[in-house]
Amino acid sequence: YVEFLEVSREENSGELEEFARKYDGKSVAMFAEALILQDRFEEMENDGAVSEDYRKFRESCAGFEERRAAMKGDEKKLVGKLTSVKELIKEMDAPGLGAKAVNDRLSVYFKNMDRADVTVVSTPENKDGEGRIIFEKTVLNDRKSYYTEDTVEVLLPGMDDGDYNVTCRNGKIATEFHMSRYTVSMAMQFDDEGCSIYAADFMSGRPADTVNVSVSYQ
Repeated sequence: YVEFLEVSREENSGELEEFARKYDGKSVAMFAEALILQDRFEEMENDGAVSEDYRKFRESCAGFEERRAAMKGDEKKLVGKLTSVKELIKEMDAPGLGAKAVNDRLSVYFKNMDRADVTVVSTPENKDGEGRIIFEKTVLNDRKSYYTEDTVEVLLPGMDDGDYNVTCRNGKIATEFHMSRYTVSMAMQFDDEGCSIYAADFMSGRPADTVNVSVSYQ
């Protein structure tokens, strides 16, 4: 183990691999193998690895864990707390959901998940009220990538200007966010002749072609 500590300080993957071959079948070799796997994972993260790369890498990690579990006696005790590779598997296997809305499109982000139930609900006018369901859809992730993120875009229906709550859910995994939707912006200018009202497209700022204006007195 002292020899392993000396090799590990060098942070040289070649020397770690040589050490693992030298003590193949021994628990001390597994400490070097764990570092090699961790280094490989960091390289994959930096190099933009794809789903299939992570699937193959997970197989290597699973093989490592099988051999670690098969150790006996003192060898088993020595590797009992060597859980770094187990944590890597846990990180890669973890499911996740995310979402973002831009204009009339909703982007749903999947990690290790094949579907999500999407619900768009109008914000109630008061805290005791209930919102109205505007849109419901089960979004399927046909790519079903492992660990890497998949994005599926959904076209939202025409909705009135206002505030909405968007929820994406798959079992206990869920993400929720608030969305404001506005099509018209208004500017007012007061001068000696009175009040001028200017209406424009909310996103582009271009003058609106036609608008309906109502004036009420309170």
